[in-house]
Amino acid sequence: MNVLLNDLPGIIVRSLGPAGVYIMIGLGYNAIFAPTKVFNLAQGGLMMVAMFVAILIMELLGLPLIVGMVGAVIVVAVLAVVEERVAVQPAVRQAEPGGADITWAITTLAFMLILEAVVSIAGGTDPRRFPNILPDQRLMLGGTVLSLPAVGLFGVAIVTALALHLFYTRSRTGKFLTAMAENKDAASIRGVNVRTLTLLSFALGGAIAAMGGLFMAPLTFVYSTIAGLYTFKGVVAVSIGGMGSNAGVIIGGFLLAFVERAMTDTLGTGWVGVGSVGLLLVVLLIRPHGIMGHVQERPV
Repeated sequence: MNVLLNDLPGIIVRSLGPAGVYIMIGLGYNAIFAPTKVFNLAQGGLMMVAMFVAILIMELLGLPLIVGMVGAVIVVAVLAVVEERVAVQPAVRQAEPGGADITWAITTLAFMLILEAVVSIAGGTDPRRFPNILPDQRLMLGGTVLSLPAVGLFGVAIVTALALHLFYTRSRTGKFLTAMAENKDAASIRGVNVRTLTLLSFALGGAIAAMGGLFMAPLTFVYSTIAGLYTFKGVVAVSIGGMGSNAGVIIGGFLLAFVERAMTDTLGTGWVGVGSVGLLLVVLLIRPHGIMGHVQERPV
């Protein structure tokens, strides 16, 4: 406890990088879930693919980092649309009303496992380094060391959340997505193209996952099996914060990263999983729908 209190500012700062990753994955989950009610368990796989696509563009084509990043975001956005067509839509179409949940959960998870397998075969399983997007600088603030790439990743996550808020509240398309999230049938009756917006929501969720992966990549090694790990982390962050709430994702992502960092610094890395699951259980016992979540009532 003394270690935690004495180094509290340092633990908070060291939590920013992982928190940024969890927030970006959670925002991608929500971008898809809110209008479609599909929880895309392939988000971690899409994030991983973005890293490898960027590396492929830079190494094989000899193009600059920024081109590799833009290309990766576009490729993954398209891949997410393909996922919706081959892994989600058939399950939703064939299921009985109210019975599609477990079906698309299995198909999206299977899609992630396929992505892992394809990347492992094509790119190997050895960890790879990703070039720095921001200068790898360490800054001192009141005795606490700040990592510029980690702070930058957290900043990207917050800016993305704000941009999504403006998109949903100010743009015509965003308002259509919001209407679809509230009542898909009513939105369709009023002329909203539900099919097109569903594809758009998957493309948006894929692009967000790609950006999160690209900004995270310089902070760690890039390897194919990272997909499952960060899919799980994103699920925990969203569950803590509240499904469908981007503000909740920010809170949940930071709390998860903080608890993991605190457990690592005080008890060791072996306790990280205990802390993460413990935090999730405590939150769900108190707030079953998450900190910022709420019960979604459906008309009968």
